[in-house]
Amino acid sequence: MIVVTAGRPQKPDETRLDLVVDNAKIISNIMKEIKNSGFGGIVIIASNPVDVLTFVAQKVSGFATNRIFGSGTILDSSRLMFALGEHFKISPTSVTAYIADEHGDSSVALYSKAIVGAENLMTLKKNQLINDETLKSIHKLVIQKAYEIIKLKKATHYGIGVCLARIVKAVLNDEQVILPVGVYLNGEYHQKDIYTGIPAVIGSNGIERVVQLDISEQEQFNGRIKFC
Repeated sequence: MIVVTAGRPQKPDETRLDLVVDNAKIISNIMKEIKNSGFGGIVIIASNPVDVLTFVAQKVSGFATNRIFGSGTILDSSRLMFALGEHFKISPTSVTAYIADEHGDSSVALYSKAIVGAENLMTLKKNQLINDETLKSIHKLVIQKAYEIIKLKKATHYGIGVCLARIVKAVLNDEQVILPVGVYLNGEYHQKDIYTGIPAVIGSNGIERVVQLDISEQEQFNGRIKFC
């Protein structure tokens, strides 16, 4: 396996998309070398903006789309589960929730599919244990977390490092586990020929299959699941 993290760092007040021109050149050069080496394994892209650069990496290398994928929204989803756990005062390991779409400012929280403990989050909302305003605030907190870390520490290292280690472990151990990573869509969610963050089954072949969630109308349209 190869995990690509190269790229210039994100500066304070920059979005991930501001990095695209510089980092696309870097990723293109790296992928040309990997292709020329005859490498036949799995490639994970973590450089930002991750969805765009994963697309660039696949096109430059010509690798099968299951063999090359991005870190996607695994870190965003982890932050979401942590925040929901804090709100309900339970361990985040007892929460299943996904951020989809861009690893960035236009991400979408798939609240309709979130499970807290053994209950659907929408049931908890119906029972007035959480409201729309709080859900919006939690999602905003998730989006802003990276900017906060960059201002304090100049870069984000440890969170994404843990997430990448989790993905690598899933591939090496053929875990067949569902993780929200940057996958290639070929008709799923009515999108084609793009990479975006969405839950997928991860195993020894890389992306074993994309999980097709029956998301809400708000998440699909008003939430702008536009996938890049």
